[in-house]
Amino acid sequence: MAFTGTLTECRITSFEQIVDDRDKTKVTHFAIIQEKWGDAKWIKLLDPNQRELFPVMHEGTATFEQAFVRQNVITERDGRDKAKSEVNPKILALLDFKPAK
Repeated sequence: MAFTGTLTECRITSFEQIVDDRDKTKVTHFAIIQEKWGDAKWIKLLDPNQRELFPVMHEGTATFEQAFVRQNVITERDGRDKAKSEVNPKILALLDFKPAK
């Protein structure tokens, strides 16, 4: 089940792509999103043409498609492994970017 989320005070610093080593026709496109005072994250683009629509190095608000993902986490306690399952949000793709005025 997917939902949307927004991030304000961020910017797209660049666009990148990764070509599959086994199948050169498979290319995944990404926007590098940086929080105003934080780290940069690689976010998948739904459509490579979004590179032409979204401005680079302009502060604004990004809208993402997100989903809850179940992950198995293994921790060690008293020399024994303990596994637990966690459900965390994961950013799937960049849907929109609105520059601040």
